[in-house]
Amino acid sequence: MTPFFWSEDHRRLLAVSCFACLLQFASCFRAQTYFGSVGAGNYSYFQVGHRGDPFIPFVIELHSLEGDCDLYVSASSIQEPTFEKYHFQSATCGYDRVELKDSHYEAPYHVAIYGHPYHRLSQYRLVVSPLTSAGQEPSDAESEGQDSFLFTILLKILEFILEVLL
Repeated sequence: MTPFFWSEDHRRLLAVSCFACLLQFASCFRAQTYFGSVGAGNYSYFQVGHRGDPFIPFVIELHSLEGDCDLYVSASSIQEPTFEKYHFQSATCGYDRVELKDSHYEAPYHVAIYGHPYHRLSQYRLVVSPLTSAGQEPSDAESEGQDSFLFTILLKILEFILEVLL
């Protein structure tokens, strides 16, 4: 039986592919922040997760920077939530928050940001972050520490893969 050898190009491609997969896996556990604007009476839509993803408890926070935005969230059965059809909602003036703590609903989760009709244009910041076991999202310092810890682990794994392949 002839031994199999990886060419230099195959080893590089495999290392890059492994690193890309690890980065995608790590991004599941980090806070994601989006900025945007929405016109009066209109919606902006986002999707959190993909069909078949394992459930990770998370929180969605909406900060109205100008105007007034409202937050509507649904699971996979409602692809475009509105103020009339949704599973979770928060419609306050300024700061809106929805926590998804149990796996009763399946991914993907659909997020709608509604621009209140009294404001021609509303600007917002949307933050999606994991919940800790205590039901709190990590603080900025904890999140930064987790990011550097994950990055260190990813680098060690990549170093190991490169050492084995090269």
